[in-house]
Amino acid sequence: MSVHHLHTVTFALFLTHMLSFHHHRHLHVLPQPLPEQTKKINASIMMFLAVCALPFVIVSSKAFKDMLGALNPGFTQGGHLLGQQTFRRRLLPELFQDVQQRVKEWHALQGNNRFCTVGCDGYETPTGISVTNFGTSTGSFTAYIKTVLCDTAATNADYYVDIIRSMMSETATSAGKAIEDLFAGFVGDNVSTNLSAMARLQHEFPRLFFAGCIPHILSLLCKDVCGFNTFVLVLASVKFMVKFINTHRRMKNLYKKMDASTTTLTLPGATRFCYVALMLESLQRNKSSLLKLIRDTRFAEIAATIRATEGHPTPTVEFMSLVRDDSFWQKVRSLNQLLSMIARACSLSERQGFTSRHVYPLLMALENDIANWRCNFDAVRLFDTETLSKVAGAVGRRWRGHGKCVGAYRDFHVLAWVLNPYTAPREINATKRTQVVAVFQRFYSRTPNGANLARQAEQELDSLLSREGHLGRRINEYQDFMVEALEDRARGISATADVRACGGGGGANPTAQNNSQSNVQSSTPRRRGRPQYICRAANCITGGWEADQMCVVCQKKHDEE
Repeated sequence: MSVHHLHTVTFALFLTHMLSFHHHRHLHVLPQPLPEQTKKINASIMMFLAVCALPFVIVSSKAFKDMLGALNPGFTQGGHLLGQQTFRRRLLPELFQDVQQRVKEWHALQGNNRFCTVGCDGYETPTGISVTNFGTSTGSFTAYIKTVLCDTAATNADYYVDIIRSMMSETATSAGKAIEDLFAGFVGDNVSTNLSAMARLQHEFPRLFFAGCIPHILSLLCKDVCGFNTFVLVLASVKFMVKFINTHRRMKNLYKKMDASTTTLTLPGATRFCYVALMLESLQRNKSSLLKLIRDTRFAEIAATIRATEGHPTPTVEFMSLVRDDSFWQKVRSLNQLLSMIARACSLSERQGFTSRHVYPLLMALENDIANWRCNFDAVRLFDTETLSKVAGAVGRRWRGHGKCVGAYRDFHVLAWVLNPYTAPREINATKRTQVVAVFQRFYSRTPNGANLARQAEQELDSLLSREGHLGRRINEYQDFMVEALEDRARGISATADVRACGGGGGANPTAQNNSQSNVQSSTPRRRGRPQYICRAANCITGGWEADQMCVVCQKKHDEE
């Protein structure tokens, strides 16, 4: 044992002794909590341990008991704190059963105009076990349902059909409802096995909607783009520069002293493909600091200590060359523009209020943005034609699917876009109309008099597009309010409500650069101390966006009242 370690242990023992001495000197009888208070405190401790994934042994530690004693001296002095085995064997099962019951009650309240979406996410353990986690969500509420384990070799389409059907059946039965009366649809991983399973389940449950995970698809699009040879070379140089700074302590410390605005250079995670845009952004933002670094008199001394690595025989010379290379920085800037579009769209698709009605405008805006980028003078000048064509091909594959590549496109995404009052177009082409009608026919395929109901839905769609009848008037009203709100914001006047609370809105056919930002906006973050308005009421058809402000329409009606 080292001398330093011995001193540390001695100090810890001394501190423990002094704390115990102080505790006994001031020991006196304190008011004891009531039984209900005791039960509530222990239950809260159990919730704390479960939510934070902490070991049960914590409840036996002196530091934890001292903390409880400071919060409620009577609780610890009276011996009301339960032992770790009691938390493990009694309170944890009780908490699990309580949460299950609350989720069951929540499911029982769903239906009619408010449905659940069931989702699953899977992974494989190092030992070859396939793990699939299931959950359900409605709006901002998400509940874990169950985990299913299986040998990876057995995870084919038949397996997923069985476990998805079983999970939906068990959940619906416990809520006292039919599957199609509780669930709106299913979202799963974007693999060919899931695609086959979803196609079979769609036939079995025609009133449900099955889709792939949009953020996952956009993340894979970013991975596809980063894999093109021209971009691989640029990204390899960027990673080399970041590691040259971050993996050498003295060089990193010198870099931080270059400028008050200098920020940390970042590397992307192994499976967080969109984080590559953050790496490019961090390097581009700190260009001036890197130029100052190589001019600093201390740079050469520190750089001399950096050893060569595989592929980088002269790291210092290579680093200085890249920092001074204008064409390299132009490529970084142009590639960052491309990847930032994809990363921004991915981030928007992960927002709490993002629903099916936002998928089509978001992805079409992204496709237009990338098409504009490909025609940009810098992109044409810096990258070869083959690479630019590959980018277009990758977007098409991830949007529409190709071979085993599962696409984001689903016909009901188009219908959801058409039915969104803030983006509802005045006309749709023949292809989209065919897709929308197919959704109606599939939805009513097993309903008595389903053919007539499908035709009636098509007629109502025509009224909506031509702005006739009640729905047409409501859509005009909503879009007029949206235009007024946008004009107010453009003039710098405080709008009646934050437009973002309504799901954002440009036109139905965005073409401008970066429309993927303007057409689907995020819900504003909640702030404490303010009333929470959730526009999900029956009289509000904006539905799906939850924020701390009313939507444009409800705010105006509220002000008039």
